[in-house]
Amino acid sequence: MDTLTDDFIKGALALSPVTATQAGYHTHNGAALDEQIDDLSTAGIDAQRRFYQDMQRRIAALDPAALDREQQADVQIIKNNVGLSLLELDTIQAFRHNPTVYVELAGNALYVPYVLNYAPAETRFRHIVKRLERIPALVQQAKDNLLDAPDVWNRVAREENDGNIGLFTASVISLATNGFLVWATYQTNAAPGSQLTNLPPGSILSTTNGQMYVLSNLVLNLK
Repeated sequence: MDTLTDDFIKGALALSPVTATQAGYHTHNGAALDEQIDDLSTAGIDAQRRFYQDMQRRIAALDPAALDREQQADVQIIKNNVGLSLLELDTIQAFRHNPTVYVELAGNALYVPYVLNYAPAETRFRHIVKRLERIPALVQQAKDNLLDAPDVWNRVAREENDGNIGLFTASVISLATNGFLVWATYQTNAAPGSQLTNLPPGSILSTTNGQMYVLSNLVLNLK
């Protein structure tokens, strides 16, 4: 039972690196979670589904009579969480209908290492750089996944992303250029993303200081 609990907690966090950073879980099987962003590609969604289905099978194989009350409570918590996750993946599918999923993920991916002192500042800004390099892939996932959305969610996504851009321009960039090596590192590594400046309306990348790409007006025309 202890192994199942450990596998569930660490495995679920590994599938959501942004949440993992916030929770204080920084490395999984040798992978640096602080440098990654949640994978919402088809392959990433399938990996989540397989993980939760496997947990479901492992829970079903337990003998409740062999568990004490605390373990039974833990099993119920895990079971509920697994059920909710599969409901989201298979039925609700916010990743297909809610653009704020992507805007908030991008914002949290960069805001969390900016504000949490889990490592020296230079290390955390290098984590921000690595995550910035993954933003174009996140935008592509949004383009591939989003089918429709209520106007209010589109409006909220645009408003929230104004906050993302403000964070970068007012805070992250000023600190990175005034005391850290991150800016030069990002200018070097971001070149492959330069072709993403001319995306059609509906999924637009905005540039800041020439090299920093952020989600901007992710879904202008979803109906």
